[in-house]
Amino acid sequence: MSIADPKIAKLVHFQGYPQALLPLTVSGIPSIHICLDLIPELLAQPQLKKRVFAILLLSHLCSQYTLPKSFSVARLAVRVMATLLTGQLSPSIHISISLPPSLPLPSLYLVIVAPLFPPFTISYLQCLPFCTLICYCHLLVGLC
Repeated sequence: MSIADPKIAKLVHFQGYPQALLPLTVSGIPSIHICLDLIPELLAQPQLKKRVFAILLLSHLCSQYTLPKSFSVARLAVRVMATLLTGQLSPSIHISISLPPSLPLPSLYLVIVAPLFPPFTISYLQCLPFCTLICYCHLLVGLC
């Protein structure tokens, strides 16, 4: 199976699909690498769910396709992820816990992508304390 029309790929990925299908999609569709071009636009979406989906999709794409394009998109994703995580802990809103309770975003992204792009190691490590605080807040509220 390959992607004949990039517009269809864009439509499917902007609508989203279950995250459990991401590994299967990336490994089973040979031309899925064209979705690397969609990631920046998905990351710019105002819906948190779409940004989280984009970061998870990118983690799988990077593990399958270690291309120069993957490196530049991964750099953007690290910045967006850091912004998402630090924005969740803004003192003006006390502690917002709008990230999904399971919080696969940072942990999965860090585990899959960190070994592929060592220059981002410090950025990844800076995200970990925020992941810990958000998980702790979820536990306190009983969302986990």
